[in-house]
Amino acid sequence: MLHYEVLDATPASLQQLQSSVVDILLPRVAQGELALSTLPRGACELSRQGDTACFQSAGWPTTDYVDDASCILRGVPSTPLRVEGFQTEASPQTDYLVVDYGKFFYGTSGPVGVIPREGVLRWRSDNANTAQGFRVCFAMSQPPPLSPPPPPLPSP
Repeated sequence: MLHYEVLDATPASLQQLQSSVVDILLPRVAQGELALSTLPRGACELSRQGDTACFQSAGWPTTDYVDDASCILRGVPSTPLRVEGFQTEASPQTDYLVVDYGKFFYGTSGPVGVIPREGVLRWRSDNANTAQGFRVCFAMSQPPPLSPPPPPLPSP
């Protein structure tokens, strides 16, 4: 049984609690599969075409993202992220995308080329202003390992 004690019932603390609960309730993800959880429903979208998957705020690029959203995508492979669009509020305390559990992106600085080693992308928006949002894509398969270098030539 889980027990949470909310000492400060502000919208921010409730949002943090919701994010924690969502994170705990997500199922384990098998290799090659993605799991998306959103609050409210439909706040983020996931699409896949061939070997490429894209995670985006709902409505991107035609409408602004929704307020009070929390989305978590698990199972993201350790391949470089490609950003097709990124525009959120310009403060890390408001609306942001987090890669793994600590690399925050907001404003117009998206996670170009970042490799999610822990396989997690998390989106959070507060209850104030909104912007166009984001679309981040990645290859579902890992690139083949580099060939080992040839052995050194024998000395004469």
